[in-house]
Amino acid sequence: MPSAATPEGLAFLRELAQNNNREWFTAQKNRFEHDLREPLLAFVEALAPRIGAIDPSVACDAKSVFRIYRDTRFAKDKSPYKTNLGAHFTPRQPGKGRDETVHLPGYYLHIEPGGCFFGAGTWRPDGPSLARIRGAMEAQPAAWTRARDAAAPLGGEQLQRVPKGYAADHPLADDLRRKDFVAMRQYEETMLCREDFLDDFVADCARVLPMVQFLARAVGA
Repeated sequence: MPSAATPEGLAFLRELAQNNNREWFTAQKNRFEHDLREPLLAFVEALAPRIGAIDPSVACDAKSVFRIYRDTRFAKDKSPYKTNLGAHFTPRQPGKGRDETVHLPGYYLHIEPGGCFFGAGTWRPDGPSLARIRGAMEAQPAAWTRARDAAAPLGGEQLQRVPKGYAADHPLADDLRRKDFVAMRQYEETMLCREDFLDDFVADCARVLPMVQFLARAVGA
């Protein structure tokens, strides 16, 4: 089975963090393709039937891999490249681009020296989606609690107070205050370089499946 990363690819990212400019990247682009992007694409290809058996709704293909180029149009930091590589597996949305599906509930792999991790759920859903998630939690508290506990612990930011329309002492007050619904697991770099890492990633996807499905149903994905 292909690994998700290579020691050479992680070394490339470390060097990129110190040389984040077009001249250096252009000269080193063959390394980026061979040591970083191609191994991740091979991993995604091998993952497709495995994650499809768990959650047939998600797309898992080359388009799942994020581009390394940063959108600097509205950013103060004009560094042209990300110093990480990631892949995001979300429900199929025909005709929609990456920007339109990035906040959908799904599964995520992040490759970055010193900061590799697995993520699942939804990060910063828009207002209508967040309202639907809260409504689903209130309508199905037992189902939500089971799904949340299976994926625990959850990370992300929370509001200071329970949102308007909900009692301060609501049984799900802590969850209603969430801005994000994200389960995470930190990975050691060496773990991603192992040939059996695919099994670990699939197991993590299976563990959080109830939460991802609950969120997907809530937002209509």
